[in-house]
Amino acid sequence: MSRRGAVIAAAICLAVTRPASADDRGLVVLVGASDGDPIVLKISDELRALGFEVEVAPHGSDRDRIRSRARHGDAVAVVLVDKDEIEVRVAVGQDVEQRRIPRRRDIDTSTSALAAVEVVRGYLVPVDARAPTDSIATPPNPSGATSAAPEGEMRTLSVRLSAGLVYAGHFPTLGAVMLGAAKQFGRVGIEMSALAAIPRAEAWCGGAGVGLRYALLGHARPISLVVAGGVAGLAVAYQEDAKKWTTKPAALPYLDLAIGVAIIGPFVVRVDGMIGAAIPAADFKSKTVSDVSFGSSVAGVSAGVELAW
Repeated sequence: MSRRGAVIAAAICLAVTRPASADDRGLVVLVGASDGDPIVLKISDELRALGFEVEVAPHGSDRDRIRSRARHGDAVAVVLVDKDEIEVRVAVGQDVEQRRIPRRRDIDTSTSALAAVEVVRGYLVPVDARAPTDSIATPPNPSGATSAAPEGEMRTLSVRLSAGLVYAGHFPTLGAVMLGAAKQFGRVGIEMSALAAIPRAEAWCGGAGVGLRYALLGHARPISLVVAGGVAGLAVAYQEDAKKWTTKPAALPYLDLAIGVAIIGPFVVRVDGMIGAAIPAADFKSKTVSDVSFGSSVAGVSAGVELAW
């Protein structure tokens, strides 16, 4: 074969092997956490295999500007990789859909990469054009637990029910039941809670609070670690004599640390530790001992179940 014939044959081969949809999928902009980030290469290869054009931006690029390209620019999607998570933004009509995927370091890098690619593919590749391939199969759940949400997708709502003990200085120790709810916005969230002590013969307290929370480990499962701070309004009651109960209000600024372990699907076993101080302290006269005060130091421990979806 002549040299010219060989060139023509090679061009024909390239035309045949190039994805037929490469001109139709659009541009995806990708930026990694560092130079030579291995997960960037994996994501880039998978997106190109699906027919997307991929632009890899330097890791020091302005990420806010890159994010805006999915809405106002020329990109159909942007993928931003950092040390802890992968942010995927996909332009769908006039809207931009966003997903955050934990970057798992305890398993193969390809698992998190494929999860990010699946988000882009789910929005932009028609169902009838999705050829089943081994390289873009749905990544396995490394925790071995079934899940109501896709692996790596952030669970934004949760409710919990816990039981525990409340210690408040010289005030009688009380058993308590706590009900809470939270809404996550990335790692930051808002939480609301209500507490009701199990009444004792001479003491009781109850109230509700609101606060902010921060997920220290991101959205990785099965372990979660959350720190929270806020303020609760309390009603504190004490029986000062045989016929008289006295009730006083108090504000309770608090800090809370929660450790959770996913057990099955959306269910999480959670243990909390709380410290705070009542303002003002609620002081009462006691029938049998010196004055009783609820205030200077308040602590609580509890355990329960959280449902997240």
